[in-house]
Amino acid sequence: MGLAAEERAIGPAGRDGPPHRAGPAAPRAAFRAGRAAVADWNLALGAALSGLVVALALTGLFYSPQDPLAMDISHRLAPPGPGHPLGTDQYGRDILSRLMRAAPAAVGTGLGATALGALVGVPLGLLAGYYRGWLDEVAMRLMDGLYAFPFILFALLVVAGLGPGLGNAVFAIGLVGSPVFARLARAEALGLRERQFVEAARAAGARDLTILLRHILPNALPTLAVQASLAFSGAVLAEAALSFLGLGTQPPHPSWGRMLEEAQSYLTISPWPALFPGLAIAVTVLGFNLLGDGLRDRL
Repeated sequence: MGLAAEERAIGPAGRDGPPHRAGPAAPRAAFRAGRAAVADWNLALGAALSGLVVALALTGLFYSPQDPLAMDISHRLAPPGPGHPLGTDQYGRDILSRLMRAAPAAVGTGLGATALGALVGVPLGLLAGYYRGWLDEVAMRLMDGLYAFPFILFALLVVAGLGPGLGNAVFAIGLVGSPVFARLARAEALGLRERQFVEAARAAGARDLTILLRHILPNALPTLAVQASLAFSGAVLAEAALSFLGLGTQPPHPSWGRMLEEAQSYLTISPWPALFPGLAIAVTVLGFNLLGDGLRDRL
């Protein structure tokens, strides 16, 4: 056997080393490819569903096929058909128009509550993780106290104390969601504060605020972005629950949760007034959850 043939037979490890085996690498490569494909599918489907919901909300701000508040008792509980693609509710109001008009409230609640939770939790978590000591103890015990309450129960307590309304619901949901952002930001700060690029910035005389804003926060953004997409879907679901209980969006303004509450007495007569708001909530939550999963796998 020639030298070249012998080297090909024993592999790059050398004459005395173990043969090079490509077999185990193939399953690993297939697993990575499959995981990337699943991540791409989740990301694509989540982006499509989320984009559809956002487009519906933007359209609902300026246009609806009919007046969502106009009643027509002669066509109450009508099934989907000409003039009413999704049917009508117990007052003869067009369900499609009401869904479109309620979408801005749902998306606005998701954006507002997520932004508030991040604005409260992220700075607190970054400071606690970077400085540690007593600040870490006080901040995290405060977050633990908020986190100890069930999500919807604490939101109910806040809204009941402040009064019903969409603005108070956004405040309550954002406040309840802040501990998760604080914990993630603290974990990122704890891991990044000892990294070499942070040590180099500190040795170069950079101030703590500069290190936090220019070095630690940008590296923590991928993790926080994933949490923001998941918090968005949770906020939409919480707003629907509060509206269902009469503490969120107030009449006559439509809300997906309020539409479900009004339709529950007519389920045996006509399922359409409950079916389509429920589907709207499910598609929104599913879309942003898939978007968060895809971002997590990618980032």
